[in-house]
Amino acid sequence: MFIAIIVAFAAAMGYAYYAPGNHIAWANDLTQAKANAAATGKPILMEFSASWCPTCRAVKRNVWPDKRVEDAVNSRTIPLAVDVDAQKELAAKYGVNGIPAFIVTDATDHVLARAEGYLSADGVMALIDSAERAAGGGGAAPGVSAVPR
Repeated sequence: MFIAIIVAFAAAMGYAYYAPGNHIAWANDLTQAKANAAATGKPILMEFSASWCPTCRAVKRNVWPDKRVEDAVNSRTIPLAVDVDAQKELAAKYGVNGIPAFIVTDATDHVLARAEGYLSADGVMALIDSAERAAGGGGAAPGVSAVPR
């Protein structure tokens, strides 16, 4: 019985660290992302995370592989992955207080939408929609987005 418990615990821990690959074209350099955003007119979707963050891994496991999210992120944004441990100054610049955090800006650094904490696939879709409304002068509050979790 004890061995079965140990095996079950080890399997659960392995799953907690598992994050499948996805087909999102993540950039790692803000300068290049801004240049791409300026050239395409697309907003930059920044995901602030860390390898040690269980909620960040849950997003990687449950949200990014969703085909609807992959398609929207790749076609409607310039996705930028930000490791808060390696890029502390970038996290500080955007006022990131907790991870995961999602901030959408235009090429000139104007924040169009933001959210912190776990976002579902629907939450990511709503964040992108809100950013596009803000960029187009629509009904979104400047720089802030209320999105479903």
